[in-house]
Amino acid sequence: MLNSFFKDFKVSWWDIYLNSDIGIEGAALAKEVKLREDDIVLDVGCGRGYFTIAAAKYAKLVVVLGLMDGYGRQGWWKNFKTTMQELNLLKNVQGMRSDAQQLPFEENSFTVVVAVHSIRNFPNKQSIERAISEMKRVVVEGEVL
Repeated sequence: MLNSFFKDFKVSWWDIYLNSDIGIEGAALAKEVKLREDDIVLDVGCGRGYFTIAAAKYAKLVVVLGLMDGYGRQGWWKNFKTTMQELNLLKNVQGMRSDAQQLPFEENSFTVVVAVHSIRNFPNKQSIERAISEMKRVVVEGEVL
Protein backbone atom coordinates (compact mmCIF):
# COMPACT_ATOMS: atom_id res chain seq x y z
CA MET A 1 0.00 0.00 0.00
CA LEU A 2 2.78 2.40 0.93
CA ASN A 3 4.66 1.67 -2.30
CA SER A 4 1.49 2.44 -4.22
CA PHE A 5 1.23 5.76 -2.38
CA PHE A 6 4.82 6.62 -3.31
CA LYS A 7 4.22 5.72 -6.95
CA ASP A 8 0.84 7.47 -7.27
CA PHE A 9 1.99 10.70 -5.64
CA LYS A 10 5.57 10.57 -6.91
CA VAL A 11 7.12 10.91 -3.46
CA SER A 12 9.99 9.06 -1.83
CA TRP A 13 11.16 8.28 1.67
CA TRP A 14 13.65 11.10 1.22
CA ASP A 15 10.80 13.55 0.46
CA ILE A 16 8.95 12.45 3.58
CA TYR A 17 12.08 12.74 5.72
CA LEU A 18 12.99 16.22 4.46
CA ASN A 19 9.47 17.52 5.12
CA SER A 20 9.16 16.10 8.63
CA ASP A 21 10.22 17.78 11.87
CA ILE A 22 12.97 15.22 12.39
CA GLY A 23 14.20 15.61 8.84
CA ILE A 24 14.23 19.38 9.04
CA GLU A 25 16.19 19.18 12.31
CA GLY A 26 18.70 16.64 10.90
CA ALA A 27 19.24 18.57 7.67
CA ALA A 28 19.64 21.87 9.57
CA LEU A 29 22.23 20.31 11.87
CA ALA A 30 24.13 18.78 8.94
CA LYS A 31 24.14 22.20 7.26
CA GLU A 32 25.27 23.93 10.47
CA VAL A 33 28.10 21.43 10.92
CA LYS A 34 29.06 22.15 7.27
CA LEU A 35 29.49 18.50 6.38
CA ARG A 36 31.59 17.91 3.29
CA GLU A 37 31.60 14.95 0.95
CA ASP A 38 35.00 13.80 2.25
CA ASP A 39 33.99 13.87 5.95
CA ILE A 40 34.04 10.73 8.07
CA VAL A 41 31.47 11.25 10.80
CA LEU A 42 30.99 9.47 14.12
CA ASP A 43 27.39 9.73 15.34
CA VAL A 44 27.53 8.80 19.04
CA GLY A 45 24.26 7.45 20.38
CA CYS A 46 22.58 7.70 16.99
CA GLY A 47 19.19 6.50 18.23
CA ARG A 48 16.85 5.99 15.30
CA GLY A 49 19.30 7.72 12.98
CA TYR A 50 17.52 10.97 12.26
CA PHE A 51 20.79 12.91 12.09
CA THR A 52 22.55 9.93 10.53
CA ILE A 53 20.23 10.15 7.52
CA ALA A 54 21.17 13.77 6.84
CA ALA A 55 24.85 13.16 7.53
CA ALA A 56 24.99 10.14 5.21
CA LYS A 57 23.51 12.20 2.40
CA TYR A 58 26.38 14.70 2.58
CA ALA A 59 29.40 12.89 4.08
CA LYS A 60 31.62 10.13 2.75
CA LEU A 61 30.91 7.80 5.68
CA VAL A 62 28.91 7.89 8.90
CA VAL A 63 29.79 5.45 11.66
CA VAL A 64 26.84 5.13 14.01
CA LEU A 65 27.52 4.09 17.56
CA GLY A 66 25.10 2.94 20.19
CA LEU A 67 24.52 0.38 22.87
CA MET A 68 21.43 -0.72 20.96
CA ASP A 69 19.97 -2.75 23.78
CA GLY A 70 17.13 -2.40 26.22
CA TYR A 71 14.34 0.16 25.93
CA GLY A 72 12.64 -1.76 23.12
CA ARG A 73 15.74 -1.79 20.90
CA GLN A 74 15.60 -5.50 20.00
CA GLY A 75 16.06 -5.77 16.25
CA TRP A 76 17.40 -2.22 16.16
CA TRP A 77 20.14 -2.73 13.57
CA LYS A 78 17.86 -4.66 11.23
CA ASN A 79 15.28 -1.84 11.26
CA PHE A 80 18.00 0.80 10.97
CA LYS A 81 19.57 -1.03 8.03
CA THR A 82 16.19 -1.29 6.29
CA THR A 83 15.67 2.46 6.68
CA MET A 84 19.12 3.20 5.24
CA GLN A 85 18.40 0.86 2.30
CA GLU A 86 15.07 2.59 1.59
CA LEU A 87 16.89 5.92 1.46
CA ASN A 88 19.78 4.52 -0.63
CA LEU A 89 22.26 5.46 2.09
CA LEU A 90 23.42 2.07 3.35
CA LYS A 91 26.74 2.26 1.51
CA ASN A 92 27.55 5.40 3.53
CA VAL A 93 26.61 4.04 6.98
CA GLN A 94 28.33 1.55 9.28
CA GLY A 95 26.87 0.58 12.65
CA MET A 96 28.70 -0.44 15.79
CA ARG A 97 27.61 -1.48 19.26
CA SER A 98 29.92 0.19 21.75
CA ASP A 99 30.03 2.30 24.88
CA ALA A 100 30.95 5.94 24.19
CA GLN A 101 33.14 5.95 27.31
CA GLN A 102 35.61 3.58 25.60
CA LEU A 103 35.51 4.21 21.87
CA PRO A 104 37.09 1.40 19.84
CA PHE A 105 38.84 3.78 17.44
CA GLU A 106 42.33 5.19 17.06
CA GLU A 107 43.06 8.85 17.73
CA ASN A 108 42.09 11.23 14.92
CA SER A 109 39.86 8.68 13.16
CA PHE A 110 37.01 11.09 12.32
CA THR A 111 36.69 14.54 10.86
CA VAL A 112 33.40 15.18 12.69
CA VAL A 113 31.97 13.71 15.89
CA VAL A 114 28.40 14.45 16.98
CA ALA A 115 26.26 13.44 19.93
CA VAL A 116 22.89 14.89 18.98
CA HIS A 117 20.53 13.61 21.67
CA SER A 118 22.59 10.98 23.46
CA ILE A 119 24.27 12.92 26.26
CA ARG A 120 20.98 13.15 28.14
CA ASN A 121 20.97 9.35 28.45
CA PHE A 122 24.27 9.09 30.32
CA PRO A 123 23.81 8.14 33.97
CA ASN A 124 26.04 10.78 35.60
CA LYS A 125 28.49 13.64 35.13
CA GLN A 126 31.52 11.33 35.27
CA SER A 127 30.26 9.18 32.38
CA ILE A 128 29.50 12.30 30.33
CA GLU A 129 33.00 13.64 30.91
CA ARG A 130 34.59 10.28 29.93
CA ALA A 131 32.49 10.09 26.75
CA ILE A 132 33.32 13.66 25.72
CA SER A 133 36.99 13.02 26.38
CA GLU A 134 36.83 9.94 24.13
CA MET A 135 35.02 11.90 21.41
CA LYS A 136 37.74 14.56 21.50
CA ARG A 137 40.38 11.85 21.25
CA VAL A 138 39.00 10.35 18.06
CA VAL A 139 38.23 13.56 16.15
CA VAL A 140 40.95 15.15 14.02
CA GLU A 141 40.56 18.73 15.23
CA GLY A 142 39.58 17.89 18.79
CA GLU A 143 36.16 19.55 18.51
CA VAL A 144 33.04 17.68 19.44
CA LEU A 145 29.59 18.92 18.38
